Amino acid sequence: MSPGASHVGFLLGNARRRSILETLEGRGDLPLAGIAHLVRLPPPTARKLLGELAERRLVEPVGDKYRLTPNGVDALKQFTKSLP
Repeated sequence: MSPGASHVGFLLGNARRRSILETLEGRGDLPLAGIAHLVRLPPPTARKLLGELAERRLVEPVGDKYRLTPNGVDALKQFTKSLP
């Protein structure tokens, strides 16, 4: 089982987490304010979700920006495969 497979349920549980990962996948490294704007979340909510994603090593802070990790890329791939 790939590392991302264990995160499918976590991503299924909150569409905003998936939106953040998809945004970082499509746009590259972004600051908190940019993520909040693109995903249409208040910055405190985006910060909380980014913290949850970082705890699972799906994203990582790099300076003042966030980056999708290889585990995050794999989690998105596994999530997509799990869809009907």
